Amino acid sequence: MHFTSLQNLALLSLGLTSTLGSAYVVQVYDDHDCTQNGREVNVWDNTCATWMGGFGSFEVKAYGSSGQKARFHVANNCGGSTIGGAYFADGTGSGNANFLIGTGCHDLDTGYTANAAGSFAI
Repeated sequence: MHFTSLQNLALLSLGLTSTLGSAYVVQVYDDHDCTQNGREVNVWDNTCATWMGGFGSFEVKAYGSSGQKARFHVANNCGGSTIGGAYFADGTGSGNANFLIGTGCHDLDTGYTANAAGSFAI
């Protein structure tokens, strides 16, 4: 079978689109000052991450797609009570400038532990 250049380009584009994704990435910690048991968590756009166990603080490592927001949840699912409100996870800093790479440790709220991290579109 022989493909034209245009067909090859279309196939390459299709392959790239199907393999690319986006996620915000945070380093989460058991405590509230980013010192105990850190682990990296990828939260893919429009999903919920629950595998990492409870955490009280985080550091931002990468942004999600444009228009994505992050929420941290008390329950081990992405429903119910949230801690700290919704953060703009797309790097714009709009409305919540503390969800930016290089801004250091963020305490979710002393006395609370999150058990899930969610990503959703604005």
